[in-house]
Amino acid sequence: METVLNSKLRCPHCQNPLLDKGNVLVCKGCGASFEVNDGKVFFLPKSQVDAPDQERAVLRRDSKRWTPLRKKQYAFLSNVLEAEATSVEMLDIGCGPAQFDTLTTRFKQVTGIDFSPFTPVHVVHDINASLPFSDSSYDVALATNVLEHIPDSTRLLAETIRTLRPGGRLYGVIPFLLEVHQPPYDFHRYTPYMLRLLMEKAGFIDIAIFPTNNILETFVHQQNHYFKYMYGHMSPIMPLHKKVVIKLLVQFFKVLVSLLPKDAYVSDRYTLGYNFSAKKPEQRPS
Repeated sequence: METVLNSKLRCPHCQNPLLDKGNVLVCKGCGASFEVNDGKVFFLPKSQVDAPDQERAVLRRDSKRWTPLRKKQYAFLSNVLEAEATSVEMLDIGCGPAQFDTLTTRFKQVTGIDFSPFTPVHVVHDINASLPFSDSSYDVALATNVLEHIPDSTRLLAETIRTLRPGGRLYGVIPFLLEVHQPPYDFHRYTPYMLRLLMEKAGFIDIAIFPTNNILETFVHQQNHYFKYMYGHMSPIMPLHKKVVIKLLVQFFKVLVSLLPKDAYVSDRYTLGYNFSAKKPEQRPS
């Protein structure tokens, strides 16, 4: 195991340090053992680990295929991470195929943790449980399109702030007016008020939450998905006039969108998602 990462790892059962035995890590406290394979630590039994969908992972990393929402999320993360020093040690929670890794490769250390052993993942673990890291291990935590997939986001945020160093920052993005995705593991759509409440309860300060996009972009996204659905459900025996009407409506909306003002109003109530940042308080003077 990489020495820097190994020094941060703790037993997820009792939070004791782990002994490196080569292809296995053994807890100094409870004696639990965890397999190390291909540079990844498996805190989950292999029988509980789903094989990653590599084809889907390749598509998600292809920026040419990104939706406007994904591009907006990338722009936000690019802006906030640009201000971070290269010496930063970062925890990428629920990183999956790490579709935004072009923004993080310049940092000293990035630890990816996820349920599934995608290529960028270093730690395979159930992030609904206690995170297998010592207190105050990281300067920055990322949670990109993760919180909606966690049944108990309160616990994950509490674990996140525990692993951050004093003054450490959390950056993330979540969907809002977006279709259900990755079923059956899509659990929440948080308003900015609930998202702020969750982070405050975890102990974060300096919380900032921004709508990802403007109203026009939300409208375009919704109508695109409507027509995509309609196209997908056009039966071969559907009357010709109905097919013609659907295709004419598609063209009508394309023309309509081209005529609408591009600098449309930004609303935190009608957005595809939210970008957010928060800070762990500095240590109090003794």
